[in-house]
Amino acid sequence: EIGIRSTKIKDFDRNLIVVPNNDIVKSRIINLSYPSVMTRVLVEFGVVYGTDVDKLRACVLDLIKDVPLISPEHKPEVALTRFADSSVNFRLDVKTENYSDAWELGCNLRETLYKGLNKNGFEFAFPTQTIYLKKDS
Repeated sequence: EIGIRSTKIKDFDRNLIVVPNNDIVKSRIINLSYPSVMTRVLVEFGVVYGTDVDKLRACVLDLIKDVPLISPEHKPEVALTRFADSSVNFRLDVKTENYSDAWELGCNLRETLYKGLNKNGFEFAFPTQTIYLKKDS
C-alpha cells in the first residue's frame, strides 16, 4: 500500500514493514516478480586444492539433475570463481520458474551437494594454516 508519507510492504514472513517514502526515493528497489518471476539461485562452495575440476563439475551436474524446482529451460552452470587461501571456490548457477521457490531450491541444492560430493570422495575445504619452523644450525 502506497500512502502520502509511507509505503507498507508485506514480506515473505507476512510481516508488515512501514517505510517512509523519503527512504524509498533514496533506495535501490528490486522487483523480484517483474518483468519475470523466474529467478537465479546461486550456491557457492569451496573444495580442497588438488580437486579435479572437470570431475567435480560433472559430478555436481549429475547430482542436481533430478532436483525439483530447477527450470528445465535453462542449463545449470558450475564455474570456478576464485582461488582462495584455503579453498578452490565454485559457484553453481541454476534458474527456477518462480522467485518464491528460490529459498527452498537453494536449501535443496546445498544439501544435495553436501551429501553427494562427500559420498563421491570430494573434500570441502575449511581454513587451514601450515607453519614451517626454521632450524638454527
